[in-house]
Amino acid sequence: MRSLRYALLSPIFLTAFIGFGQQKRHTDAQNDDFAGPIKSVSTVTTHANVKWSQPSGPTMVLPVWCQDCAYDPDGMKTRSGQILDEKFVGDNIELVRDPNGHIANRRRINASTGELFDEETWGPFGKDGVVTERSGWGKDDHLDSRETYDPETDVQHFTTYDEPGNVKLTWTYTQGHVESYWAQSDGPQFGDTFIDFKDNGDSLRYYCQKDRQCERSVVHYDYLSPNKRNPTSAEWRDANGNLTLAAYCEYELDSFQNWTRRLVFVWSPDLPERSTKKTPAASSIGRNSLRDPQPQAASSHP
Repeated sequence: MRSLRYALLSPIFLTAFIGFGQQKRHTDAQNDDFAGPIKSVSTVTTHANVKWSQPSGPTMVLPVWCQDCAYDPDGMKTRSGQILDEKFVGDNIELVRDPNGHIANRRRINASTGELFDEETWGPFGKDGVVTERSGWGKDDHLDSRETYDPETDVQHFTTYDEPGNVKLTWTYTQGHVESYWAQSDGPQFGDTFIDFKDNGDSLRYYCQKDRQCERSVVHYDYLSPNKRNPTSAEWRDANGNLTLAAYCEYELDSFQNWTRRLVFVWSPDLPERSTKKTPAASSIGRNSLRDPQPQAASSHP
């Protein structure tokens, strides 16, 4: 059983710790690669001034997904964004739970405007189930996108809309294959790229165009821990098995096995030494400042 594949703007490259496409749904904190109890996190990232990508291919510098985030006692996000010029820019997240305490609905609200822009309806088992429907909203309650997933048939439908409500792009993904794809126009747009994460560590990335041709690339991950947290390597190989691009990670962990520092080294044909010299030009550094890393019942917000 799988959940919604992740649709994104081309050519962004997502790592497998997001959690879509896994057998069991993880908490947001686990999807952000945190193992122990955590109240909130603030991240500082330093990037190399190098673009690590190829046409229609993934960008290999692995991002830090949670810049400034807060979590509830169950590890689900209540805030996600970033502090810019001493102001929080991002989402406030409302969680609606059923009488048994399982999440039934999640709403993302723009922290600057107060407008709802994304809403998810979850399956009957809350965070231990799968996402079965997700809608994205624009200005004036305009429906931007809608996804549905049937866990019984493993069929996912994805559609985006323009302001008058006409279909801009739509595709169907069935049991590991792109069954159909249609777009009103060519050019990069939301939904033309999506990723399916497999249990063997492979990430299947599809980039589709108006003529219904979808290019597929496969990136394989290895991880720091058996539960597939904290990728230690991501390698993209061509159809002949030749290494095309790669990223390798080193971590510093706290006593709860939450990462507090991550150093990313990138290999490309232009820099064949990859991480042996550990030059700043081939690295991306992320450092987390974890707040209240204590059991939630005993913690309070600063």
